[in-house]
Amino acid sequence: MESVQVTPFLKIASTVAVSANASSQSTAITAPANPRNPEQPGTVRVYNAGADLVFFNFSIGTGTATTADVPIPSGNTEVFWCPAGCDHVNVIASSATATVYFTPGQGS
Repeated sequence: MESVQVTPFLKIASTVAVSANASSQSTAITAPANPRNPEQPGTVRVYNAGADLVFFNFSIGTGTATTADVPIPSGNTEVFWCPAGCDHVNVIASSATATVYFTPGQGS
């Protein structure tokens, strides 16, 4: 079995709070860069603080989220690679409203 190194998450830019509702919202973020390997994407920690399921994606420039994108259940925190050049997050809530926090950084 191959071992995988897990690196603790380190915040490198300001957290952005997005108020998600039934309409897609697009918000600028500071794209995380990986100084050790610029070809490898940085990571973004995503926390859904709302009571509703939300969906999100990353984009270069303003984008649109749909309910076919990545789901984040209420109360969950996950870390994702951010594609090279991404500078926006796009969110939509499934039915109500939710505040979603995006924190650019490095690690898992």
